This record gives sequence, C-alpha cells and structure tokens, in this order.
Amino acid sequence: KKALYLVVLFSFMIPFESITIPLYTVVDKLGWVNTFAGIVVPSLADGMVLFLFTQFFSEFPQSLFEAARVDGASWTQQFFRILLPLSVPVFVTAGLMIFMTHWNSYLWPLLIARSPDIRLIQVALSDFRGSHTTEWAKLYAASTISAVLPLVFFFPFQKQFVQGITSAGIKG
Repeated sequence: KKALYLVVLFSFMIPFESITIPLYTVVDKLGWVNTFAGIVVPSLADGMVLFLFTQFFSEFPQSLFEAARVDGASWTQQFFRILLPLSVPVFVTAGLMIFMTHWNSYLWPLLIARSPDIRLIQVALSDFRGSHTTEWAKLYAASTISAVLPLVFFFPFQKQFVQGITSAGIKG
C-alpha cells in the first residue's frame, strides 16, 4: 500500500510530455483516437487528485463513524449522511483541478482530436493563425471566451475549493 502510494507521489515528477507517446499507443490500440473517450479517460488518472483524496480521508475522524454505529446507523447511512456531505470540498477541489489542468492542455487534444468536430478550444484557437495572416479580432474574442468559462466554474465553488485544499493539507 505504501509502495503504491510512493509510486503515485513520484508520478508528480514525471512530465506529461514524457509519457505522451506510450499513452498515445495505448489509446490508439483501444481505438479511442479521434473520440472524446481518448481525450477524457487518460486525464482521469491524476496523481495529485489521488494525493488530495488520500490526505483528506486519512485525517477523517473515525469518532464520527463510531458515534453513528452506536446510534444504529448502517454502513450506507454512514456513507450518505456523514462521509459524502463532509467530503464535498475535496470532490469540488479535485474536479476543479482536473478541469483547469485539462482545459489548458494543448498537446494531448492536438494529438488525439484529428477531426474539427471534437477539437477542443485550445487547439481550435490555433486555427485563427494562417500561413500568412492572423485573424487577431477572432483570436482575441475566442481567447476571452476560453478564459471566462473556467472563471464561471471557479467562482461559485471558490469556498469549497479553499476548504478542500486546506483540509487535505492539514495534519492534526
């Protein structure tokens, strides 16, 4: 268990660009090139998110579960009434971190999304540059839209994001 955890922690030190070719080979063999699954599924395995969840749940007070068992709560009631409501901040934090990381990614969507139908916005922004001209007005407008959307997701969940970061990092 600890060895696997160390492998996950060491995965932070490996840049994504160094595993791009082997990952592309796997995605190609699965037939996911030029599909949304090829873009989304490899991005779900994020070591930072696993680290956040591990830190959060390792410090979760067991006395809450013991008190619920004394009160006669079943395992499902403990999960849905205690664990899930108290872990909302770490879920929101993980979701926002994954979204922000992959919203700004360029290399992986460029390799996987060959069709303009599934091209993501960061790759589509490069379409405004031609070989001889650049459509600056359209590029600036699309860049502004691509910058506003993450803010729309971040601001309503800012409180939970900060709670998730601080609760996963505090030992005590």
